[in-house]
Amino acid sequence: MSKSNTKKQMTVVRDTNQLFSTIEGQVVIISIENDNYIGLEGTGNRIWELIENPVRIGEICTLLMTEYMVSAEQCETEVMHFLEKLAENGLVKISLPETAG
Repeated sequence: MSKSNTKKQMTVVRDTNQLFSTIEGQVVIISIENDNYIGLEGTGNRIWELIENPVRIGEICTLLMTEYMVSAEQCETEVMHFLEKLAENGLVKISLPETAG
């Protein structure tokens, strides 16, 4: 499996150790563990909606490509960067795909 396909198979979900609310179209997330806050708008809001329950990163990209004018490569790159930043702040959990064997 290529590195790109592996990333697409990764699963992401919101971490439960944070609070969030939508205020005037912006999602405001407060990390309880890190005493940190982040504001999301636009595509970030949409991704936040999509990761309420565990979802594969490839599925997020497939949906976003139907909603926005973006190539598969650009979408995957930007979604991964965004999710990695959220993970660094303890706001999401990203899981590697299960391997057979």
